[in-house]
Amino acid sequence: MNKGKELKLKPRQEEVANFWAHIVGSEFADKEIVRNNFGNEFLAILDKEMGVKSLDDLDFTPIQKYLEEQKEARNNRTSEEKKAERELNSNLEAYYKYCIIDGDREKVATVMVEPPGIFRGRGEHPQAGKLKARILPEFVTMNVGPDNAIPK
Repeated sequence: MNKGKELKLKPRQEEVANFWAHIVGSEFADKEIVRNNFGNEFLAILDKEMGVKSLDDLDFTPIQKYLEEQKEARNNRTSEEKKAERELNSNLEAYYKYCIIDGDREKVATVMVEPPGIFRGRGEHPQAGKLKARILPEFVTMNVGPDNAIPK
């Protein structure tokens, strides 16, 4: 919401607004460097005709309310549903947990790529509050043998 008027956001804009709504009210979000960095990045992706001049002009309460409802729904799942999700995730990861290096089976440190979001850094990092880019498949290089098939 911008000064009492609802904004129609594009998917990317909505995703970034969700990043911020998730941390609003936290000690991290109250840091000046974070507010400045995020504000500049978010305003840059908003359409000019929306008329948003500052992060302070925006009300993220409706998004926060939605995120809280989603969190509650997720927490209120039955133990069977939670167990089924854990098993599904475990089975999906199992294929990627090990690799063969020089004929030896080695465990891979991590199988997941960090999702996009707000960069936090440590301490008073000057980049804190900036957006982390989404990692696309074409950004990833896999070290496979010349005669090996490229994994999907």
